[in-house]
Amino acid sequence: MSEAGNLFTLLRQSADPDAAAAIEKLVQDAPDHVLSRVNVVDFATKVGLDQERTIAAFLHAARLGIFELSWNVLCPGCGGVLDTSTTLKSVNRDEYDCAMCATGYQPTLDEMVEVTFTVSRRVRRIAAHDPYELPFAEYFRQVFWGSGFDVPGDFEQVLEDITLDAIELPPGEKALLSLQLPAEFVIVMDPVTHGTSRANRRASGKTSHSSSTRCGNRPVPRQCVPAPCGCRWKTAPKPGSCPDYGSPATSCTSCSADAAHF
Repeated sequence: MSEAGNLFTLLRQSADPDAAAAIEKLVQDAPDHVLSRVNVVDFATKVGLDQERTIAAFLHAARLGIFELSWNVLCPGCGGVLDTSTTLKSVNRDEYDCAMCATGYQPTLDEMVEVTFTVSRRVRRIAAHDPYELPFAEYFRQVFWGSGFDVPGDFEQVLEDITLDAIELPPGEKALLSLQLPAEFVIVMDPVTHGTSRANRRASGKTSHSSSTRCGNRPVPRQCVPAPCGCRWKTAPKPGSCPDYGSPATSCTSCSADAAHF
């Protein structure tokens, strides 16, 4: 019997049989994106199981190594994940800042913290195990937003309709993106670092601009001036530690990147 089969045998012995069977079917049959950040309450409701027994079964599954449990701090504004960890003890900041919303929030357990389960690599490998290889739209769907965000079925088309241009950069690479801005409010965004840059181009041709990057959950404002449209982004080369802000990046985008200068 395979390792996964052995683990599910142990799960059936230690958890509610119906919940264990539903979890095994989920892992075997569900598409990749469904197995990333599973919301147990939502899952129990959809399959018609008792919530408490299902939660207990998922906790048993996490202890056995079938799932990886994570505590996610969510932005109440945009629904993005501001921080994630394997323990609740890590949710210990007085305030979490969302660069996308340009707002800081005091964490509340009921409103900003969720518990989700992602299938373990040892049981089944899914695309979200390599998040930086996900397509643009799937990164938003599986990594950027929390499990409670209701992504529409036509999300790819919606994203295409509201996006002027997009570019994907490998770690440590630079790119120059130039385009003609409409006379509207626009946002340049990096979903990996939650870095944002806002520009409001008026009909008169004048542009006002501001930007910030969340580095280690701390907003880093940039001083910017109106200029012809062009933006440059530099990605961090590999995981490490930012010497100034503690961000998980050897070369921090907030410290060294030329980010979105208009």
